[in-house]
Amino acid sequence: MHPTQFLLDQGTHKRLRIAAIEQGISMGEALREAVNLWLKTKRKKG
Repeated sequence: MHPTQFLLDQGTHKRLRIAAIEQGISMGEALREAVNLWLKTKRKKG
């Protein structure tokens, strides 16, 4: 894996942290799932 950094506003970061905790996963895993889902939708259209 390659490390990637980006900025989130405080509210989004907090919501992501809470959602990840509720799902029993890390924030990193939640972000990887989100990116993979986004890429999947873009590949279908492109």
